[in-house]
Amino acid sequence: VERRLACLVYVVAPAEHSDDPELPPSPDHLCCHCARARSNYYFAVDWRHLRGALKQFSEFFVAPLLAPEAAAKEMLAIESEHHKNLQEDAWRLQQLLRTAGLPGTPVSRFSTGNLATLNKTNIDTELLRFHSAHYVAANMRAALLGRESLEELHQLAEETFGQVPASADEVDARRAQAESDAASAAKQKNDRRDKLQSRDA
Repeated sequence: VERRLACLVYVVAPAEHSDDPELPPSPDHLCCHCARARSNYYFAVDWRHLRGALKQFSEFFVAPLLAPEAAAKEMLAIESEHHKNLQEDAWRLQQLLRTAGLPGTPVSRFSTGNLATLNKTNIDTELLRFHSAHYVAANMRAALLGRESLEELHQLAEETFGQVPASADEVDARRAQAESDAASAAKQKNDRRDKLQSRDA
């Protein structure tokens, strides 16, 4: 689910930030591909929008929203894809081979998912937990190809993907700080409101 949400973040966000001239209306090509040992994300975009596209796309890896409603929508898409796979011999053979694997090992698990395996009441919490544990800089690599110089591309990579947390501990620290900042801002807002109400009374 989290892989599909990365693509969803990229596709939906331009409509929400259409006033930003750096953001492209949509990528020329976008793919989130799940291999056996890794997840691959790649896209192509007009060179004039590369900076904005990277800024937008990297947000998923830096600070994802993973909203429950978006997850629910993507689970339905995964269920539809699962039903399509049931009619394809290649997918059926793959699952048959998995049933022969040693129980309890990764190779024996159901690999694509459907509503029965993904529909959990706390799916947003599970997604954040998975993201925090695995989407860290030590587990990731980024490659940029563009008409800019190597130095410019390197700087662009640092400006965007350089914000990816180094470890799960850093993710937790960032989230705790964000929650603390939000609580502090809410308290200040309530204090101002109470002060105004007291003065008007």
